[in-house]
Amino acid sequence: MKYNHMSNGVVASCRRGLLLVALLIAPMAATKPAQAQAASHAGTGSERRERPPAAAPPVTRWYGYQTGLSDVAAVGMIYGAVATYEFCWNLGISLNDHPAGDEGSESCDNSSSTAFALAGAGTYLFGAPTVHALHGSWEKAGLSFGMRSLPIVLGVGLAQSEETNGLAAAVLIAGPLLAMTIDHAWLAREEAKAQGSAWYVAPTVDLKKSAAHLSVGASF
Repeated sequence: MKYNHMSNGVVASCRRGLLLVALLIAPMAATKPAQAQAASHAGTGSERRERPPAAAPPVTRWYGYQTGLSDVAAVGMIYGAVATYEFCWNLGISLNDHPAGDEGSESCDNSSSTAFALAGAGTYLFGAPTVHALHGSWEKAGLSFGMRSLPIVLGVGLAQSEETNGLAAAVLIAGPLLAMTIDHAWLAREEAKAQGSAWYVAPTVDLKKSAAHLSVGASF
């Protein structure tokens, strides 16, 4: 009986010791995940702070109406060249049935049509590139000129052979139209700049007092 009583006391002492150890270890074990979680949150926060702010997309401004006005003038002059051109027969007689001679030669004078054609072609080739250059984009000016001149060069080259005359006509018509569309819709864009100070002059006339005034102002 004495032996059993002693063994029971030892077991009880071991249980109390294990319970005490568990009570001491439990707070320490619970503290480590909390510290690791806090460290991970701190690291994420520092990474977020270190990331640079996303740049806002640039604001662009479209000026295709300016290149469009240039091309409208070019098409108008080319239409004038076609409208004023006079077809003459090989016998020296024009479509107006003038006899050959001085009067017939005058009726076949296409100098006006040639002037319209040259002016229209020059405006088509150099008008829009000049607009791009005035906006400070020489790269777009060169691209516009190359894109506009390419179908002209290809069409003239294809027209040298009778077998490709139809293809040459298609290139000479569709090529410039496509080049003008791309130029107006895509190339004619630039980054919008903040407007600075501007001066203005506003004249006013007072008819009742027979007086005139000139106002000068500025906006910032």
